Amino acid sequence: MADSDRTVLDIVVEAIATTYRELVLNENIKNAFDKKGSLVQQTEKCEVRVYHGKAQKILLQHVLGEGDSIENYLTTITAAKGIRLKESGAKGGEGFAFLGPDRLYMLKTVNKAEKRALKGAFPDYRAYACGENKDSLLPRFLGFFRWVHGGTRRYGVIFYNVFHSMPSSPVAMFDLKGSVVHRLTLTKLTETKLLPMLESVEDPFQFLASHPKHVFLDADLLALGIRFRVHASHWNALEAAARRDSDFLKKFNF
Repeated sequence: MADSDRTVLDIVVEAIATTYRELVLNENIKNAFDKKGSLVQQTEKCEVRVYHGKAQKILLQHVLGEGDSIENYLTTITAAKGIRLKESGAKGGEGFAFLGPDRLYMLKTVNKAEKRALKGAFPDYRAYACGENKDSLLPRFLGFFRWVHGGTRRYGVIFYNVFHSMPSSPVAMFDLKGSVVHRLTLTKLTETKLLPMLESVEDPFQFLASHPKHVFLDADLLALGIRFRVHASHWNALEAAARRDSDFLKKFNF
């Protein structure tokens, strides 16, 4: 692929992988951290800053393992070319991109407020994720960084793509955050607004099946009247994990 054919994210992800190779494979890396504990690498076309370098190195080694597993991860995220950012519909204009030929990983951009919150919580998050919380519902971050390319500065995280391991295509997708405030999908599937249409749906599953590529939100789930059946033992484990995660997040006013 000619350099002119590479997307901005192709260049950025290569620079991110180069920086993380330095972070996890350089035994003398502690000498490269700045006063804030960040690692900054300047490639030919992109600058990458990895926040909380020591905490991220420990987290990567815990989640991925040592040596070859980390190298495989860094090779995988740069394997697919033509990476483009897809708009997530968030107010801040943020987006996401799948990484790797089999889309095992996802890169998501975050805004400045989210970046500040993550910076404040990341050392404690690392300790929480590397502790005895193997059943945590929180994402396992595999990267937290800033990049500067062409005068544009953006912040991002990398984590596992939760849809990768599904045995079959989902009937419907809901992006749930546990809130109904501004969590009604804005997309108009007909000439009328979606909420009144959802409330009048007689067969919600038939309706969902007719819109397989649409991502619904929290208020949509309630409007459709969908309920989930969960075995009591599974529910107890799920509730316990959610409570632990919630107690952890409340420490940082999330």
